[in-house]
Amino acid sequence: FKKSDFKIDNEKLKMLLKIGLPSSVQQVVVSFYSPKYISACSIHIDTDGVPTLEKICASNVRVERLTYEDARLRMNESPLKEIAPLLERFKEYRRKNGALFIRMPEVHIAVRDNDIHIEPLEITPERELVANAMLAAGAAVADFAVKNEIPMPFAAQDPVDEEVSAGETLSAMYQLRRACTPGYISVTAEPHAGLGLSAYVRVTSP
Repeated sequence: FKKSDFKIDNEKLKMLLKIGLPSSVQQVVVSFYSPKYISACSIHIDTDGVPTLEKICASNVRVERLTYEDARLRMNESPLKEIAPLLERFKEYRRKNGALFIRMPEVHIAVRDNDIHIEPLEITPERELVANAMLAAGAAVADFAVKNEIPMPFAAQDPVDEEVSAGETLSAMYQLRRACTPGYISVTAEPHAGLGLSAYVRVTSP
């Protein structure tokens, strides 16, 4: 946590640590989790790619469970085919704001029948869709909190303070990751340089 110079903000920080956040804040419509009814909010992404929390209402949404493989087979079907271009627009908005796109190899390790299985995780359109949906939700909620003066645990990160090699080679990506400053939590909105967002709150996960 990064403490503020203002006493009132430090008191808000203590309050957040003590009582946490209401569970209703931590649910969004876009989810690939198991089927269940969840509280809902509506997020609008404008022509410039800026996400806005358009509506919060006391309602429930039936969420259909999809694996990444299921989503891959349905990327050209509704509603994924309509959602994907909106989230690409949001991604470009972040890119223009200096977001860092670090592409490092990732693997899934599992033990099956007493054997260790290591499977590479590729960066696929369906995984990109989920990642961008998560970030759009967090950016929209953060914007709403700022406009309505709601204390939240904002995730922030200072910009990279050293020059790094350009390119998308593994060595360049590793150097960029090493150059990134640690993220921190603040009860007042501060920019998250790595995500290219002026304010961000973690409100959902895939």
